[in-house]
Amino acid sequence: MKKILVLVQDGPFNTIRSSEGFRMTMGLSLADNEVSLLLMGDGVFNLLPLKAEMIGQPSIQTYLEYFPKVRVRLYAEAGALADRGVQSLPEGVKRISYQEAFQPRLSRRGGDSVSMKTLHILRKTIDPLAFEAIQSDPRAAVLLIQDAVLTKGVFPVETYACREDLNARGIERAFRPVDYNEIARLIIEYDRVITR
Repeated sequence: MKKILVLVQDGPFNTIRSSEGFRMTMGLSLADNEVSLLLMGDGVFNLLPLKAEMIGQPSIQTYLEYFPKVRVRLYAEAGALADRGVQSLPEGVKRISYQEAFQPRLSRRGGDSVSMKTLHILRKTIDPLAFEAIQSDPRAAVLLIQDAVLTKGVFPVETYACREDLNARGIERAFRPVDYNEIARLIIEYDRVITR
């Protein structure tokens, strides 16, 4: 069973990313996956009782009601909730700190816990939340794809870059280039994969 975390950082309007994140979460729950959905940043606005269908947007309320039935765990980052004045949460949504969200633990037999290995897949050159999460996790690795291969910074962890994306942009970087087969191997090798 694969553990999957879907991260939604966008509000319910002006983009379809949130509704697509919810739809993807539902699809992932249909396979033998342990799926969690984490709302951060403006993503917490998706928890408000909105009537998105009134302006031609997909309704997220149906997903929020259905997720507990298919064992999708729902989380909202406490700092984002406080910053945006969202106080009441729908049933089944758990408020967690930023540290809880990005410092996952697995339990071993005997009650000890061990940190999970996390692969962060980045698609954009600038993502402050991703950079903060990566720097706080010594067992993390980074895979740069699409425009993220243009990143000029250095990460304090093992960093890979999609060879095809590097070639398409005509650049070379100090990151370790990997092809699609190696990307698939990385996704399987890590306990958690977070795509941003």
